[in-house]
Amino acid sequence: MKRSITDVLRRGFDSAFANWPLMALRVAENVLYGILIIGAVIAAVVPLLVSIGLSGFNADKPEEAAATIASTLLEHLAVFVWIFVGALVLALVLLVIHSFVIAGCAQTFVDAERSGSALKVFSMERWLSGGRHSMWTVFWIYNITYGTTVAIVLVPAVITLAALLAFRGSNGGVIACIGCFGLVACIFLLIISSVVAAIWSLKAVILAVERNLDASNATKVAWAEAKADFGRHFAVAFILFVISFGGAAAIGMFSFVFSVPSAHNAYMSLAFAPARIAISILQSAFSAAVGMWMLASFAALSDRP
Repeated sequence: MKRSITDVLRRGFDSAFANWPLMALRVAENVLYGILIIGAVIAAVVPLLVSIGLSGFNADKPEEAAATIASTLLEHLAVFVWIFVGALVLALVLLVIHSFVIAGCAQTFVDAERSGSALKVFSMERWLSGGRHSMWTVFWIYNITYGTTVAIVLVPAVITLAALLAFRGSNGGVIACIGCFGLVACIFLLIISSVVAAIWSLKAVILAVERNLDASNATKVAWAEAKADFGRHFAVAFILFVISFGGAAAIGMFSFVFSVPSAHNAYMSLAFAPARIAISILQSAFSAAVGMWMLASFAALSDRP
């Protein structure tokens, strides 16, 4: 017996709603991300860029600004390498935090499915236990799934770069044609690979928690099961992607409405600041809610009624 797509979505919604504190934890995760990123930029990147002279370029003259940045980059290449390394370390820290949060959420939803009709099973002890137990498994699942799919996007990028080098002596029309074709191919593959990676990683995370699998086995089993039941997995993910993008766009329209009057007026900007902050929090909460709905739905996909 397999749940229909409608039943999976309904079951996932009920589970996410019953365990609503998980959404609050995801919002708190987003706030922590913002604090860490802003703190890193203020504490490390800005003083470093100012110290090497990037504070003196004139933004009103783009050509001079570009020349200044280019010359500074060549003179202080090691500094920019260290900034890149620091950004990479920060990204890894954020991924570890996200892996812990998602591992705890997945444990809660898996336990909710096991409980039968009583979907409300959230507790901080359960969430923390799931995070500690499966954090590194989820971390490597993300690296395997997204790393594999992103590698596919590199194929047309490398081919395009090779073609540009091979025809570098040709006229501008040929170069532009090659570049545009390569860019379109990369964007198309990036969209497709992102959807595939999302489905693959969600399925693998649930299976890893549900069956106590390591990252390698979880990704292998997830790929096989998702491919064997591709229709339901894709339909659930596609419907929730549409809801996520549509809701974010609708909320973004309200943010735009409050941004237009304050674009060139400091007083209006200050007056509408609380509204924009509230909309930003609403957008984060909506994103967290849909994310939990999707994770709960994939838990429902892996369970037999």
